[in-house]
Amino acid sequence: MKKRTLIFSAAAILMVVLAVPFAAQASTANDVAAELQGKILVDVTVPLVPPKVARVQLPAGGSAVDALQKHHAQRIFSTSPFGGYLLSRDIKAFIDGRAELFGEQFVLDYFDAVTGKDVDTLLRIFDKYQIDATLLTPGLPATKIMDHLAGWKRLYADEIAVVHVRDDQYRGAAVLVPELRR
Repeated sequence: MKKRTLIFSAAAILMVVLAVPFAAQASTANDVAAELQGKILVDVTVPLVPPKVARVQLPAGGSAVDALQKHHAQRIFSTSPFGGYLLSRDIKAFIDGRAELFGEQFVLDYFDAVTGKDVDTLLRIFDKYQIDATLLTPGLPATKIMDHLAGWKRLYADEIAVVHVRDDQYRGAAVLVPELRR
């Protein structure tokens, strides 16, 4: 049987899934970044420990999920790549890689929220699902929005994940700092 290689034009693709060994994640993402401008990148890379790839390699100082557990977070808004890992740690996931199970409108709202396309959708999701913590990747627009959202504070950050939690000094609804609202 002849081996075939399919090549697609980057202009025709709306979403790209990155699934590479963890050691190659950063370099691969950098290599394809220019071609992915305006596209949705779903990164499903997990830092596994060879040769026992059933074990996840955690940073020596703990992890974002450890920080969430210590904070007793109950309703975590996370990106889909973190969903499977959260489930493996017996933590409820907001969304995971099985997007088709969540319904089209849910997934559209999720993408509008994490990409920063619609800040009001992000705030509406937080209210509707009573979100008390977030688990996002550092480069996401939603992560940057969270840094400026009154009523929330950054609890943990590393090169893989950023955790925000509700700030106890703000008991009311979350409010976006005015200069970020468009």
